[in-house]
Amino acid sequence: MLGHLWTRQISRSSLREGVIRNFVRNLSLYEIHNLKNPHSSPPKSQNIQIPPPTRLRGATPSNETSKKELAPTRHMPRKNVIKLTPDAVNHLRNMLNEPAMKDKLLRIGVKQKGCAGQAYSLEYIAQPEKFDEIVEQDGIRIIVARRALLQIIGSVMDYKDDELQSRFIFTNPNIKSTCGCGESFSTIK
Repeated sequence: MLGHLWTRQISRSSLREGVIRNFVRNLSLYEIHNLKNPHSSPPKSQNIQIPPPTRLRGATPSNETSKKELAPTRHMPRKNVIKLTPDAVNHLRNMLNEPAMKDKLLRIGVKQKGCAGQAYSLEYIAQPEKFDEIVEQDGIRIIVARRALLQIIGSVMDYKDDELQSRFIFTNPNIKSTCGCGESFSTIK
């Protein structure tokens, strides 16, 4: 009875031959005989040699596996979500070194605003929120809002100071279109 049950399970599944060998290896000789010949009489005592189990793809390594057999892992440094130019780093350092800004972080985000749909937002925060990206470059730490990561990734933040205005300028490869004034943008979806 047991032999027929196991025969049905093996014939229905799409197991590889190595798995079946491992499965059969744990059965008694009587059960093996029943798997091979379900309608015959029990075998006479025989010396049956069973091949050793084969290692299957995706199997967990045993304690006997040496470290050389396992794939080496490398810890590579992550690239920053946004890069800062030297002018931006200098201006941010001056801004964050003021006494009123002690223990504050600059957070870059994107808000729904303007004619093209989105605009950058800069705000000071005390602590980053969960899943915000912390960018460190040249001793400056800025935060990228988690909801803005896909719009900001790969951007370069620069600082321009001319006769009319001082501002941060973002060079963003994800921008599809901008409005006429340059204040707002829309990204590739």
